[in-house]
Amino acid sequence: MVSLYGHIATPGGECWREESGDAGLGTSGSGDVRSGLLAGLLSRGATPAQGACWAAWAHAVSGQRLVPRFGRIGFLARELLDEIPHTLATV
Repeated sequence: MVSLYGHIATPGGECWREESGDAGLGTSGSGDVRSGLLAGLLSRGATPAQGACWAAWAHAVSGQRLVPRFGRIGFLARELLDEIPHTLATV
């Protein structure tokens, strides 16, 4: 399983794309937030592909939701982390 910048691929050739991300997700620690989200989803029973897709989506949408408050490149990883539960609650 590979998950990189919204592209997810399995060894069997399945592929998905999440295109909701924003430049602000390039902040230090943002990838750690996404990795932690994936680990949490896996621990709750998601398959690797499901977890990677949900983590990519929640990460990207949470970043989008922060833009009006902090600007496109003005938020921190901890603010992204705080936004994820709100994003998941909208599903």
